[in-house]
Amino acid sequence: MFSLIDSHCHPHFPQLQGRAELLIAEMETNAVAAALAVATTAAEATTVTALAAAHPGKFYAACGVHPLSAESEEDGEDAIAKNCANKNVIAVGETGLDFFRGRETETMQRNRFAAHIAAARKLQKPLIIHTRESLPQTMDMLAAENARDVGGVLHCYTGDAKQMREAQKINFIVSFTGILTFKNSAAMQETLRAAPPDGYMVETDAPYLAPVPHRGKICTPAMVRNVAEAAAQIRNEPLKKIAANTTKTFHRLFHPPD
Repeated sequence: MFSLIDSHCHPHFPQLQGRAELLIAEMETNAVAAALAVATTAAEATTVTALAAAHPGKFYAACGVHPLSAESEEDGEDAIAKNCANKNVIAVGETGLDFFRGRETETMQRNRFAAHIAAARKLQKPLIIHTRESLPQTMDMLAAENARDVGGVLHCYTGDAKQMREAQKINFIVSFTGILTFKNSAAMQETLRAAPPDGYMVETDAPYLAPVPHRGKICTPAMVRNVAEAAAQIRNEPLKKIAANTTKTFHRLFHPPD
């Protein structure tokens, strides 16, 4: 027997909202023990925290403000720390830099990112990092703001093995999504092969990035099993080993209140 954890999803998004019981049943059918529900706005913090409280051991919460969030909301250190202080919140984020669609808001993104890092250090909780076409700048900020003190994960990782090793030097691991199963993922698969057993996790980013054979469908946390199965094939390891290593890494990084 084995069990998996979806280390990053959004079950409170409209595509999945209100389906917690069904999602849990589907997770159990696919040997997925739990999932981390990640907020992307300050308003969502209440939602994911309530979800974790209502389903202890099945859903955990992470609270942050996405770098592309355009809402007028409090995103300073104190506000972020307040949202993340709840015992069911096991990480700060997602946060980071996104220059694919938001280069014109770089100054705001950097200020918001720095506030998240400061809040994480204050609370001694790890960070969940979103980075898109901004990995060098993201890594520079993590180092400059002493994020190594709390560590964290580069979620939906698409960088190379060299960048992964640089992240490890500052106490950050990586996490892989269903992109691993896509036809154009050869470079990412090579990165996964190079990852140490305790240096990566698996995730869905549900409701997005549904893995093969579910492409075109709404992604759910249960589909992290497909990601793990792909990882097992890529690394030429038993699924049971992938599950054991990624689950152990999740617990070591996030210290969920089990």
